[in-house]
Amino acid sequence: MFGNKKIESITTHSGIYKFELPYLTDNLVPRENGIVPVYNCDIEIHVGNQKDLDNGFLATVIISANSDGVGNTNFVEDIATMVLNNYIDKKSIRAEHTTLYDKIRWIERNHYPKERFDLVNFEWHKEEARYIDPDWYKLAEDDWILENHRLQPYK
Repeated sequence: MFGNKKIESITTHSGIYKFELPYLTDNLVPRENGIVPVYNCDIEIHVGNQKDLDNGFLATVIISANSDGVGNTNFVEDIATMVLNNYIDKKSIRAEHTTLYDKIRWIERNHYPKERFDLVNFEWHKEEARYIDPDWYKLAEDDWILENHRLQPYK
């Protein structure tokens, strides 16, 4: 008569979160000054957009290469894992009985050689609790995220 039921409890703090995230590359060799460089990328988290919710996502995250000369494509799974663990699962969305790794839509934005938006799908490594094996797909031209995120044309 009474079964064990998990009651899903997800709390979202809808809005747009923007910040710069530091990350390391694979090359941890210090430069001439003895310092290992740390790079930054721009992160924009859109929580609770109705178009995302209609498609089963709680948020869309845009990872943008910064203008410091190092792209983040080779580190996108590490960056996505940091964002999930430190900003989504603790700050903007909280879930008691579920993991959020498959409820986030990831987009990588690159500026060079021309602006490009790619949808990034990951595998989830359960034992290590991290994203692995990214696959990139060109974002559809009519995607809602492109409405306000394109760069101004160069003059």
